[in-house]
Amino acid sequence: RTVGGGEVVFLDPHHRRSDPAVPALLAQLAGAEPGPRVTAAVEMGVTSAADLSGQLRLPEPAVRAELSRLEVAGFVVQTGDRVWSRQRWTSLASRGADTLSKYHREHPLRSGMPSEELRQRLRVRPQDWGDVLGVLERQGTIRRKGPVVALAAHESSLKSRAADVDRVMGVLAAEPTTPPSGRDLLSAAGVDENLLAALVQEGLVVRVSPGLYLRREVYDRLVNEAIAIIDTRGHVNVAEFRDAAGTSRKYALAFLEHLDAIRVTRRVGDERVRGTRAPTCA
Repeated sequence: RTVGGGEVVFLDPHHRRSDPAVPALLAQLAGAEPGPRVTAAVEMGVTSAADLSGQLRLPEPAVRAELSRLEVAGFVVQTGDRVWSRQRWTSLASRGADTLSKYHREHPLRSGMPSEELRQRLRVRPQDWGDVLGVLERQGTIRRKGPVVALAAHESSLKSRAADVDRVMGVLAAEPTTPPSGRDLLSAAGVDENLLAALVQEGLVVRVSPGLYLRREVYDRLVNEAIAIIDTRGHVNVAEFRDAAGTSRKYALAFLEHLDAIRVTRRVGDERVRGTRAPTCA
């Protein structure tokens, strides 16, 4: 109820009282035409067709039709169920590009930035993130490679370090299941941590634990061996896996703890059984 009468045109405002654009937006919300009302509500922060329908007291099919028209005209952007005003979307895309650009400068050897890290920096809800990335990719702003996101024009400089890469891979190949620790690996190959991190991101090397790195093909083989023992015997222990893998007890334990952590296996007493996730190796 209002003192002296009046009309409620917006139920859940989040604008600043001093924002000079608000009076004009409220006037649009009070109008009769659905297009300006939908546009104004999106500018005021309404972010879905269902919420727009409730706020504006318009049928949801009519709201969706109007949103499609406004998107073609360039006034809004839709990512799944979420609706963005052009201004908010431009700000998000710009912040994303700036964040990725800085990351590429700081990590030139890496193919991109972990997607989850970028999402957190941009403060996008997890349920919206896949759709947001899809639109950015279609607009030519970014490209995706598995869990990594990069600017569309970014090229990793890892190829220029081919000799260094070969030395790392050679050291790991010399003792495939009992490789030197991370620190000793860097020393033996004569490279720094940035190169090793880039190889992990590219999937050529797998970081099992802080001190254990394996070539991808070796890692995949050991995962398959652990799962094969479980499927044959119903479980696997450290000694059984150590013997099958041809590694040390220290590394066998680290590997099984890694499989526990990614839920491929589950520890039951001194043994491991199948976990809730299927292995992703070949």
